[in-house]
Amino acid sequence: KTATKISSSKKPTAAEVSSRRQLYAIGFFAAGIILTAMTLIEGESLWQSLHYMLFGLFGWCAYLIGPVLIYLAVMNTLEKPTFSTAAQGYESLALLLLLSGITTVFSENMVLEGSVFQKIGQLYTYGKDLTGGGVLSAIYGLTSMALMGRLAAVIVGIVLIIAILMLLTGTTL
Repeated sequence: KTATKISSSKKPTAAEVSSRRQLYAIGFFAAGIILTAMTLIEGESLWQSLHYMLFGLFGWCAYLIGPVLIYLAVMNTLEKPTFSTAAQGYESLALLLLLSGITTVFSENMVLEGSVFQKIGQLYTYGKDLTGGGVLSAIYGLTSMALMGRLAAVIVGIVLIIAILMLLTGTTL
């Protein structure tokens, strides 16, 4: 005898998918507004610490985090996403990391010295002062320069940024 497996997980209906997308859109929109305000207004106390932390991590790209989340909210509300909500989030993060990293690649006058932890501190300071890509710029910026050199890092970075923008916006060739 063959045992038949009854699937306990059914495929979500179109209404359930739409409802989930609307929930994500509200979350993205609220987070986008708060993060936009946090980057534009220095504030005080915890708000100020978070303001500096955003710039220390992402550099000038911190200004883009809120608008990118608002864009994702609008795309989910219009139900015109090019990929799943999670994929859009990962693409957006990759875009921010590439932009942050390419900022470090373009910063020829940036000097990083000392141990790894000292370099991370220096990247944080450059990001906070808006003269570098922040700590997270090391993911693409420092790695790509070490592996390919500055010119190749710029070329690859620009091509990847364009490709991710095309994926996010649903643009074709």
